[in-house]
Amino acid sequence: MEITTREARAHFSNYLDDVEQGKSVTIRRRGHAKVALVKEEELERLTSYESTLKAKLFDLFMTKGPNEINELHDVLCTLMDADSITDKDVITSIEDAEAGDTETWEMP
Repeated sequence: MEITTREARAHFSNYLDDVEQGKSVTIRRRGHAKVALVKEEELERLTSYESTLKAKLFDLFMTKGPNEINELHDVLCTLMDADSITDKDVITSIEDAEAGDTETWEMP
């Protein structure tokens, strides 16, 4: 569910109850999503997942030579455009790269 900051201020305890029951609540300010209320368990899961992805990415690039890194161009480009390591495209690119599913890209 999405709510405005005004709604959040007026009924915050109700929205906390909703989150405790498993609903997601996104608070929007001036039409843009700014904050998501999540259960503590979900926050821990997301934080753990982010750490795992960072470790996988580090391992992936530390085991590659210069020519192999060139083959991972799509992963690098996606990362440069990503807002965070948990961005869906980044996750997909990392998983593809780990599976060896990359296209060779030649430097211009």
